[in-house]
Amino acid sequence: MQVHSSCYGVRPDSVGESWICSRCKAGAWTVECCLCNLRGGALKTTTDNRWVHVICAIAVAEARFVNAIEREPVDVSAVPETRKNLKCVFCHSNSSTENHAPASSAHTRNCAPSFHVTCAQIAGVVMTPADWPYVVSVTCHKHKMKTTTTVTKSKTPKPRVVPKAPQGPILGQRVIGRNTDSWYYHCTIIGMATQTFYEVNFDDGSYCDNLYPENILSHDCLHSGPPDAGELIVVSTPEGQILNASFVKEHTHKLYQVEFTTRHS
Repeated sequence: MQVHSSCYGVRPDSVGESWICSRCKAGAWTVECCLCNLRGGALKTTTDNRWVHVICAIAVAEARFVNAIEREPVDVSAVPETRKNLKCVFCHSNSSTENHAPASSAHTRNCAPSFHVTCAQIAGVVMTPADWPYVVSVTCHKHKMKTTTTVTKSKTPKPRVVPKAPQGPILGQRVIGRNTDSWYYHCTIIGMATQTFYEVNFDDGSYCDNLYPENILSHDCLHSGPPDAGELIVVSTPEGQILNASFVKEHTHKLYQVEFTTRHS
């Protein structure tokens, strides 16, 4: 593993070929980050004897480096317990039983998706240094600034070339996927499907963008289609709660069935 010495908290006098990271020094080969669902990487110890990625500790506002120079231990006791009930918009899993707390991005007005920091990194989400109170500024794909192109004036304007949209994965394509053990391996796509989700805003200010159409009780979505934007609806949650919300929009996710090259325990 390669790290910047200042980022990982490596003392200048210990930099050399014999240097090893904190996890290897402790022989903790199977530990995983307590703020995301991935093992390995630039991990540091926490004050309650767990492990956390340096990037996760930086991006989650409630986490704090007790020793900012050495980047450990990390105090995660201030991370709210309610974070465990949030669902990551990238891996679509919550952390209610594993104590993995997704971070919440609120750098754009009325936009607060929940995500694991490492999931966002893998998805290509832009993260840049920021000022207090957010050490890292996160911009979701929806609000990513579009790149503008400067056109030089000329007597005969050149025809605009429309870039081709990137082609998605196809059946039989060899890709890299995450297995049930949270590690990534080579695999082959053997099945494809689509799933429609609805985006809603709840009365308490919370937000959900992966609601199934059949969870809306006040509107027959399966026969009549989605509600109108801004329409007030009644939602049934997987936990059995009945909540009031307003409809935002619908979107479709592509789902892939993969077969891993070899079995991994």
